[in-house]
Amino acid sequence: MKKTMPKDATIAITYKCNARCVMCNIWQKEKKPELALEIYKKLPSSLEEINITGGEPFLRSDLPEIINVINKTCNYPRIIISTNGLLPDILDKSLAKIQCYSKNNIGIGLSLDGIGGKHDKIRGIPGAYSKVLQSLDVVKKNNFKNIRLAFTMSDLNFNELLKVYELSRKLKVDFSWIVAQSSSHYFGINIKLTADNAKKNIKDLIQKQLKSWRPKTLARAYFSNALYEFIFKHKYPWQCQAMNSSFFLDPYGDIYPCNALNQKAGNILSQSFQEIWFSKEADKICEITKKCQKCLMICSARETIKKHWLQVGWWILRHKRYKSQ
Repeated sequence: MKKTMPKDATIAITYKCNARCVMCNIWQKEKKPELALEIYKKLPSSLEEINITGGEPFLRSDLPEIINVINKTCNYPRIIISTNGLLPDILDKSLAKIQCYSKNNIGIGLSLDGIGGKHDKIRGIPGAYSKVLQSLDVVKKNNFKNIRLAFTMSDLNFNELLKVYELSRKLKVDFSWIVAQSSSHYFGINIKLTADNAKKNIKDLIQKQLKSWRPKTLARAYFSNALYEFIFKHKYPWQCQAMNSSFFLDPYGDIYPCNALNQKAGNILSQSFQEIWFSKEADKICEITKKCQKCLMICSARETIKKHWLQVGWWILRHKRYKSQ
């Protein structure tokens, strides 16, 4: 099948970070000149889903302008900006500008890895938990509707999973989660999930998600189950689509298949995106990702879930019916 342009991207606009997370070493990376605003005009217009991340993206004062360029270049794709929520005042000023460039296509993901001091300890910042709640109020004040709490699970906080999920329900925002994984070119060495005790927490989460009638929440139940199978049974549920329908762009212009596999395809400072995407190097990486089972991330799963919606729907129907009996 002929390769087409990507629909999904994770874009790290900076590696500067004001957190000191125990599962991430981004803040220790050597800093280099970051991509200038106009370089983002080289992104492909085919993109439909984009995660803007870092580091901490709100440390870039030109974040609103970057969003504006991406909106115009990619015809207003669905954008999620991931933030640690430690900068509520800066968030307020930046979001007011970003809202001017929005057509309700922009959402905010606030990292939250536990309740109270547990989150503070994992993020390495005293008072981090209260800052996240302040930032959530700021996001709501600026009239953003697509809001989620994003949980990263490891051996340090698996018992916090359901607590953060229930908090998301109380606050009437979405919930997403991933498991901490390693990456030599992105967040560096991290803490993994090995605790068998986490099995029950994840199963309970899946059952709670299956009680919903929202398609988004039900799709997340399917992804939660896929993560469970991946972590504890070493089953990979689908062929990875990284470098086929999705890619990762770092703050310096390097393009990788994802934020876990250290296989650079090219750099958009010296090449057009099309030259990189359809290059022999990119083709070689595609062959690697087809067989790769290094991680399970929503960035490479999203298009697969859309593509196999009948399979996903059948799984949801069977398990939701079982739950209701």
